[in-house]
Amino acid sequence: MVKASFQHATLGKLTRGTSGWDFTFPLARGRLGQGTICTVAPGPRPPAESLEALQGYLAWFRRNETRLRGHIANKMFAGWRSGWYDPEIDHTTTALGFQRKIGLAGINFYWDERWVSLVYNDGGLFGGHAITLSTDLVGKIDRGPTMFG
Repeated sequence: MVKASFQHATLGKLTRGTSGWDFTFPLARGRLGQGTICTVAPGPRPPAESLEALQGYLAWFRRNETRLRGHIANKMFAGWRSGWYDPEIDHTTTALGFQRKIGLAGINFYWDERWVSLVYNDGGLFGGHAITLSTDLVGKIDRGPTMFG
């Protein structure tokens, strides 16, 4: 079965997946990020307004990605150090080291609810759990990072 897809001038190819419309986007140093415009029901393409907001958010994210990882590290480092750190296997001893270990796994855009979930891999710090940070569509962080998985 062929999945529904369409080409967007800036975002590239968006393909209908199980959770919504999936796409990739460029990150620093030639890396690619994974994104999903999450939708519950299989429906038509995301509206132009949604795609425009997504473009703006991705531009903001590219400018602020290091700051966002720093925010996560500042909020989670002390708890990780006191509850998860193992001196026999962990070489990370600073919040900056924590920040450098985590990496973006994907971005989920919840258009109908007007929020974004940034999902980071934990770099092995929490045994393979994911770290999420939620923002609104213009990048305002509305709560602290959480761990799941």
